[in-house]
Amino acid sequence: MGTRADDHRGLQLGALMCTLSAACYAGLSILGKLALAAGLTLTGMLSLRFLGAAVVLAAILLMQRRTPFAGAGTSARLLLLGGLLYAPQAALFFTGLQRLPASVAVLLLYVYPVLVAAFDWAFNRRLPDGRTIVALVLAMIGVALTLVPQSTASVDSVGAVLVLCSATGLAVYIILSERATRTAGARVGALGIVLGAGLSFTLAGAVSGTLAWHLSVAEPMLVLGLIVIGTVLPVTLFLAGVGRVGPTGASLLSTLEPVFTVALGAVVLGESLLPVQWIGGGLILAAGILVAARATPAAEASPTM
Repeated sequence: MGTRADDHRGLQLGALMCTLSAACYAGLSILGKLALAAGLTLTGMLSLRFLGAAVVLAAILLMQRRTPFAGAGTSARLLLLGGLLYAPQAALFFTGLQRLPASVAVLLLYVYPVLVAAFDWAFNRRLPDGRTIVALVLAMIGVALTLVPQSTASVDSVGAVLVLCSATGLAVYIILSERATRTAGARVGALGIVLGAGLSFTLAGAVSGTLAWHLSVAEPMLVLGLIVIGTVLPVTLFLAGVGRVGPTGASLLSTLEPVFTVALGAVVLGESLLPVQWIGGGLILAAGILVAARATPAAEASPTM
């Protein structure tokens, strides 16, 4: 039987894991910006990112002597979730990211916890409580303030719509993936979903003639960073953290992601936010925290971006 000191250390380790997961997810936006600026195609970059992540996750499961196969029916559902829901959502986000500062894009994306609560009510008839209603109002005000024109130029409206559509798709995906990931287990579920997304981007790139893997091979460190820092590490760290601090604590700590993105955007890309956009971002984060404080099973199925 563990001691209180052991439990405390476990909570501290879990909190650190979830914090590092949020930092890695923040790094994904920065790496994506750099990769697109280096000339990598969207389909080529994301196909290698997800296929590479699937290989690494399968290797981890095999080293743990766990089967990566969830059964024919569940595996098919996971592949479809990744290919038909998660891949389009990721494509929308990265397309919007090309037109927006990384900090603004991630702040807008982070309305998704509030949308999850709204869709949970719409799809599953779980009535929203007062906290959720307040979160919805805060998120809408926060989005409006975040999109306020900057001193030199307005925030790109097309990019903003793309990212908000991505947030909507992510929320729908989380609601619909809850049962499949619970049946398969979080790690096996993550493997099936990223594999489905990787196959979807590979097919789309091959059909459209935009796969261009040779461009990605010319930037191996960026692609490796997208696979390891942007996908494998945040997924595994978050899942390990959930086991120590619980889904509620893990969800609350995941709201650090936009904070890390703003900081990295300033340091690496020289981005900055206006004071009113800081306020808008703070309201979006507050809305996410309000929703995350509601302990829900869906928190354990938090996806990669």
